Amino acid sequence: MGLFGFIPLPWEAITAKYGGFQTPVMRVTVNNSLFSLVLSLLGFSGSGSIRTDGVSITLNKDAASSATFRILDCYNSELRRFTSNISVGSKISIQLGYGSVLSTVFVGYVDTIGYDFDEHPSLKVTAFDGVKLMMDGGNQERHWKANGFYLQTITEILSRYADICTLSPMNIKPILKTHGHLVQKSNDYNFVKNVLCKYCGRDFVLVGGEGHLYDPMSLGSKLTTLGRGKGLLSFSAAPSYRKVKVCVTGDRLQNIKGESTVKTGDRYKTSMDREQTIVQENVPLLSASDCKEYATRLALDEVRKAQQASGVCVGLPELAPGRCIGVSGLDPNWNDKKYLISSVTHNLGTGGYTTSFQIEGWE
Repeated sequence: MGLFGFIPLPWEAITAKYGGFQTPVMRVTVNNSLFSLVLSLLGFSGSGSIRTDGVSITLNKDAASSATFRILDCYNSELRRFTSNISVGSKISIQLGYGSVLSTVFVGYVDTIGYDFDEHPSLKVTAFDGVKLMMDGGNQERHWKANGFYLQTITEILSRYADICTLSPMNIKPILKTHGHLVQKSNDYNFVKNVLCKYCGRDFVLVGGEGHLYDPMSLGSKLTTLGRGKGLLSFSAAPSYRKVKVCVTGDRLQNIKGESTVKTGDRYKTSMDREQTIVQENVPLLSASDCKEYATRLALDEVRKAQQASGVCVGLPELAPGRCIGVSGLDPNWNDKKYLISSVTHNLGTGGYTTSFQIEGWE
């Protein structure tokens, strides 16, 4: 079983699952009611169907995710008004797939509706996921219990957004010891991702309305391996050499410190072996070993930013930030690695269904 509960599959099994990728489908649910939004470009029809010319969904590991689509044929020219009942603030869920095999790709809320009064009036809907709400809450100061209460605190914070965001069941233990309480001085998203998760040795990602905590130090199983003739349409990589040293100062009274240096593979080493130094002070850690562990994780996160790649493949609803894929049949230097996905964009429209992805780090 892989990250987010998926079972890694060979490409042949995925092809069979989706019937050869012949009939891409999207389903939209608004306020828990099936909206029956169908693609006019594919010639779909049915009672109560509302037409669209496509959807674009962008999912991010370190930012809010979004979805945009247009609603066609929703204007009554005789009454001079739009007839769609979708409204700002509505909860929205979008499934993508092929035939009757669909997966929930996006859950969020309608943020804006654009009214286009041209020859064929239409509505442009833009939606965001729970991360945007967590960020929009603004900076606030709260005191929370630390150490064994990290997961409890994360759960409590996410419960404020329970209508569009839940936390997947898990049992994690803190890997770092801090003082008896933590002070929140940022918005909920930054506090969860950049404070609480750091002390748990985890990263936070929201996919399809479900929050997941995963260990970025150990990449999960590959979702599948893409290649020529196996769904991969294009792939490019632009690695650079980077060496990062992180120095962390913990409890001042005990003069606790720790540092760690991480670099990309020697294969990319340049004649100028420059070292970037990052200093983190007043981190409420209680031991030198915890400071070193904290520094190692920060350094690894920085180094992965130098490992950049991107690609496009046939539409795969399972592709999501935080998951890993492999590639084959390209070049020995790039085959047989695990690539960590940082963002994906699902595009379903006149050109069919494709998924583009960004990579940040591999092993």
